[in-house]
Amino acid sequence: MSQMTELPNCSFTTSYLKCSDSHSSNFLLQVDLYVCLLCGSGNDEDRLLLCDGCDDSYHTFCLIPPLHDVPKGDWRCPQCLAQVIQQTVKVRLKVIFYFVGFF
Repeated sequence: MSQMTELPNCSFTTSYLKCSDSHSSNFLLQVDLYVCLLCGSGNDEDRLLLCDGCDDSYHTFCLIPPLHDVPKGDWRCPQCLAQVIQQTVKVRLKVIFYFVGFF
């Protein structure tokens, strides 16, 4: 388990660490922080999936149903997958309605 280090004169925002040095000058450090949106933990990084659609992250074991292995290739989170399915259904309905004559 990693240990949190205190950084004097620093405050953390969403993806940046804002710090002041002893000469009163401010500087920003970009921080890449990935945590599972379901459990809130950043542990088990080797099981933390990063969505190729929105960059949200999920542990393989937090998903319902859980994934036993990290998928090869692109992976979409449940929300992005639902959007893809919804778009596909809309397109198919438009095609059906076009050929049936509802447009």
